[in-house]
Amino acid sequence: MSDLPAFDEVHVISDIHMGGKPGLQIMRATNRLTNFIPWIAKQPPHGRVALMLNGDVFDTLAEDIRGYAAVDEA
Repeated sequence: MSDLPAFDEVHVISDIHMGGKPGLQIMRATNRLTNFIPWIAKQPPHGRVALMLNGDVFDTLAEDIRGYAAVDEA
């Protein structure tokens, strides 16, 4: 277990569902996310900070494709 990284702060963003053509997009807070990432990088300036993207980061269901996942279009 000593190989696991240690952090002073961990921020988790879950289920943001990025992707999809206009009109099919679930993620509509791109400006908020764009501002949040640099803010996290500055917290705290003396420690180690991590950002974890958890579950359903990319939304292949919002793509206009045949099937369940955009494997061929990836």
